[in-house]
Amino acid sequence: GTRVTVWTDTDKVRYGRYFMRLLSDLGFAARLKVVEAGFEYFHAVGDSRTHAQIGMFGWLADYPDPATFYEPVFSCSGRVPSSSENLNLSQLCDPALDQLAARAKASDGQAATEAWAAAERRLTDLAPAVPLVSRRRTQFTSTRAGNVQQNPFLGPLLEQMWVR
Repeated sequence: GTRVTVWTDTDKVRYGRYFMRLLSDLGFAARLKVVEAGFEYFHAVGDSRTHAQIGMFGWLADYPDPATFYEPVFSCSGRVPSSSENLNLSQLCDPALDQLAARAKASDGQAATEAWAAAERRLTDLAPAVPLVSRRRTQFTSTRAGNVQQNPFLGPLLEQMWVR
């Protein structure tokens, strides 16, 4: 019977309705709040003063480092209370998690991999966010194309390809 408001934007209303029905089926008194897509939505749900409980947010890697997913979205320093410019939408601030991430950033090689794994386990246990989708890129090429390579962030490396 706990009241829960599912926040969504005008582009993702069907997802919002799905989660509202799911929460209702689980016994919550769920309702939907729709905000205009774009900055208006992110400014609303990121601002701790709106008390947004659940909503949708996407994040892609800016550069090839685990910190790109952690720092702005889940770190204490990424949380900006009472601000529409806050990217830490879950409002999570866990000093122990920040320490694990700092240790991972200061490490190299296998030690860094293990340290990031520990930080990710802690983040998973805290569960401030639930993944909805993971994007994949599909690249169709001709049999005449060679040296086809794809950067995980930028897409196909056109300057590396050749065509017979």
